Amino acid sequence: MFRAAERLYDLPQFVPRHWDLDASGNKLPNKWKRWSSFRAQGYINELDTKTFRSLARAAGFEIARFETHSFGGSAFRKAIGRTMMRLPLIGEYFVSYTVIELLRP
Repeated sequence: MFRAAERLYDLPQFVPRHWDLDASGNKLPNKWKRWSSFRAQGYINELDTKTFRSLARAAGFEIARFETHSFGGSAFRKAIGRTMMRLPLIGEYFVSYTVIELLRP
């Protein structure tokens, strides 16, 4: 996946997102050449929701809101994502993002 992203980024027809542009609007150097894994990329953490909840409570926080969200798109795609998130053991792999509200009592 990283090698494919690297090649796509260098294509002349690739339109970079705003975070891939410098202050003058020029495309930044190809960041995908530096990475070969999600761990190296640093965007994906390895903390599951069960461990996060445990750490938050141990730190004295109350979890006021914990919403998991899956795929966007059509109603069918959203329904598939919501269904897959409920599966034991693999459900977290279908979470796109989580909204968490912590309170310190």
